Amino acid sequence: MPSFPRAEFYRTVTDTVYLYPIADINTALRVTQQPYKRVGNVIIVPNLTVLDLLCYDIWYVTSQTNPDPGNPNAGGYSVGRYTSLQDMGQELVFQLNNGSTVLIWRNVLQLSPQSTLPVGNRGNSKDGTIGYVPVFTAFGGVSSNIDAARVVRTG
Repeated sequence: MPSFPRAEFYRTVTDTVYLYPIADINTALRVTQQPYKRVGNVIIVPNLTVLDLLCYDIWYVTSQTNPDPGNPNAGGYSVGRYTSLQDMGQELVFQLNNGSTVLIWRNVLQLSPQSTLPVGNRGNSKDGTIGYVPVFTAFGGVSSNIDAARVVRTG
């Protein structure tokens, strides 16, 4: 598995980032029809197609717990560019059956209120949300449901 220095703080860059609260992740894992195995903080899936569908299931649960009344396809805990996040010390690792690490998500605390960001760049995450955010993706652009890593370490 890749080894990365742990950051204390991150900042979102390039686009919207979604936070995934652990309660929503656990709910999605409980109700998903996708085959997976969980060993501690590692979620193991047979292939990228299953991972893609599992990530959709996780997002869907967040879209129900934090809906966007104006756009039901845009719910979830989104944060805009330049949102500051504090690492909370836990991670989830998504691997394929062959042991390849495909995604790493870190649990973070949202520090920046979305109301302080420029209009048009605000997310709909409530202030102080705690959730997992992708910090490593081993591939690019093959899925609409697997989020890219759009955070940089700032400290």
